[in-house]
Order: sequence, then structure tokens, then C-alpha cells
Amino acid sequence: KNRCTVIISEAGTGKTAELMNTAKELRAEGKDAFFCRLDLLARTPFQDCLEVGSKSEFVAWLASDAPGYFFLDSVDEARLANAREFETAILKFIAAVDHHLGRCTTVISTRASAWQALADPAMLASRLGVALPGGERSTQHDDAEEQSHDADDTATADATVAVPALAPPKLLIVQMAPLNEEQVRTFAKARGVSDVDKFMEAIERADADLYA
Repeated sequence: KNRCTVIISEAGTGKTAELMNTAKELRAEGKDAFFCRLDLLARTPFQDCLEVGSKSEFVAWLASDAPGYFFLDSVDEARLANAREFETAILKFIAAVDHHLGRCTTVISTRASAWQALADPAMLASRLGVALPGGERSTQHDDAEEQSHDADDTATADATVAVPALAPPKLLIVQMAPLNEEQVRTFAKARGVSDVDKFMEAIERADADLYA
């Protein structure tokens, strides 16, 4: 539901599977959803690095007026050499959707370490046309609001209805929590572990809770 969301999680917590699966579920509902990897997007045109959705479907979406759902996954941040490549990938996505950004819902995944090292929330908010969380705003929206005030100042004196400016949507930054013990047990059972209690004891003995 949010215009732009960043999902932070450590390696192996399932962010890539979550994003890819959600894109497929949306497509099964008849919605226009696309998935690609940011490390490929930094070097390849957006239309050519789609893993869910095709180039022809993307072109068809551009010609429509339907909302689009875009999942940009940082599955391998090691291939993003620096912050400039992260920004390059975002700019290539924006160039691909062109002036249709207003009907895009964008979800970006990343690891916490890479987000701290590579990402610039202010840049991301400004480029995607959303406000920073916590009441901060991107420069783009400050400029737009200033222009709005300029327009108000030149309005006719007999105008009687003031229309408030709509607040821009905010950049939502969330973090995937690790599985709790009950969830580990459920997952292990689903993966075919026959003696879950013994499995959990072995994890504890090996001090491997972090990996579980």
C-alpha cells in the first residue's frame, strides 16, 4: 500500500523470495508487477533485467494507466561497488518509468550493512518523489511546495476556497526480524526434519541460533 518501501534484512532471511513471490501473487491477481535485481540494473537497461514480468509487458504497462508494482532486490550487494552504482540503478529505474512514477509502487530490499554503506535516504526520497520518514522532506518536495505557495500568492483576490496541498507519501523503511523459536520449529518441520526437538537442541549446543 505504501508508495515506496525499503526492506532491510540480513542475508538468508528470505527477502528475495518474499519480493519475488509477492510480485508473482500480484500478477496472478491481474496486476502489473515486475521484479529485477539492483546489481544488474546498475549495468543493464531496466527492460532487459526483468526476472518477473517481461519487456513486452512493461511496454504495455507504460501505454496503460494502471498502477505498477516494482520490486528492486539487492540480492548481491557485493556487486554494487559504491553508492554511485546504487544511485545509478535507481536513476535507471526512474528513467524507465519516466513520467509514470506517480502510479508506481516501489519496494527495494537491502542488507543493513549495505544500506548504511551505499544508500542515501535523502537521495532515494528525492529521486522517487516521496518524503523522508520522521517528518523530514526531500528537496524535490520543498521546491514543489515553494512553487505552490508562489501560485497561491498570485491567486485572484476573490477566491473563497483554499485547497490545502496534499502531503507527499513517505518513504517507509522497515526491517525483517529473524525467525523466533516457534517459527524455526515450523519451518524445520515443513522442510522434513523428523525430530524437531532434537534438531533445536543441536542448534543450541552448536550456538547456531543466529543462523537458524
